[in-house]
Amino acid sequence: MIMKLGGHFHHDALFELVDSSELEKRIKDIKLFKPLNEQPLRLKLITLVPDDKIPGIDSPEWLVSKQTKQVSLQAWRASEQTWQAYITKYAVELKALHKELCPDCPWDGNTIFTRKDKDGQWF
Repeated sequence: MIMKLGGHFHHDALFELVDSSELEKRIKDIKLFKPLNEQPLRLKLITLVPDDKIPGIDSPEWLVSKQTKQVSLQAWRASEQTWQAYITKYAVELKALHKELCPDCPWDGNTIFTRKDKDGQWF
């Protein structure tokens, strides 16, 4: 995993540390999930900053930030993998628990937004 300085990956952050592989994923997410009127600007501005342009690239702050971000991403990915293993292993029990706790739930396996009342409100 190679950590890079990403510009405009999210609307509320000028720069952030990102895994170099995140650029393609973020572009895909923008195209899939962001409003159409936001996409051109988001896609125009998102970038990976070339290393030779990064101020303080040899500073302890940069180096430690990169290292801790890598550890954090590795931990998050491991957490996601083990969570998916748990969900898979206990799928039957979790489905039964959901039915017991939420008998009138609109969940269809993907979303809770599956039903509207006569006034167009989700229920």
